[in-house]
Amino acid sequence: MLFQPQFEELIAFASDAVFMPELLKAKSAYFSATGEVFEDDAFFEQQMAAFINFYLFDWKLDGDQLTPAERFWRDGRFATPDDAPIFESFLETWLSLWEVRKLGKASVRLRDLFTDRDVEVFERRQLIGLTKGDLMEARLAPMGDKFVFMRGSAFHPSAARKSILAEIKRLKKQAPSFDTRDFICVLSRMRLKFERSRNIAAEQIYNFSRK
Repeated sequence: MLFQPQFEELIAFASDAVFMPELLKAKSAYFSATGEVFEDDAFFEQQMAAFINFYLFDWKLDGDQLTPAERFWRDGRFATPDDAPIFESFLETWLSLWEVRKLGKASVRLRDLFTDRDVEVFERRQLIGLTKGDLMEARLAPMGDKFVFMRGSAFHPSAARKSILAEIKRLKKQAPSFDTRDFICVLSRMRLKFERSRNIAAEQIYNFSRK
């Protein structure tokens, strides 16, 4: 991640002892919604990274109802003034369900499946196994006219693509202002079940009529 030092600085601030009760409450809320993971799970690190993002950028602290990232920014806690634009970008992270539209040499074009907006994501690494049409949960942070990936991205099986897209279409029609975060959490629970039950077809697990 291009801004790893600044991200670690933010984590150090938000994991101070004074925030520990909030961190524990956030952890309980997050994994109750997305499904509990264990250290021997192959996807443990990915889920923990996604949780850290949730805590830093979405969790509202008691009192002022700011996220840890917003509190850090308000207090001007960054050690180097030149880092201010990076910490400001942390206030504008964007979590969504994305469809891979195009793969470039140093970028990936994604479409937000909830808003139908396309964005360019700067990515120098070759993302092995990533193909056009893949569906992924990812959090992006703005960087100039593009975005960058935060850690914690997760992919859903290609066999579940049809049912996921159909459910999003149904929700948009029946409840245009549906809770997209709740839907992402539903998908997270389905993905965990799929990863742990590879003997069950993805189409059976991603069955929204039985949710």
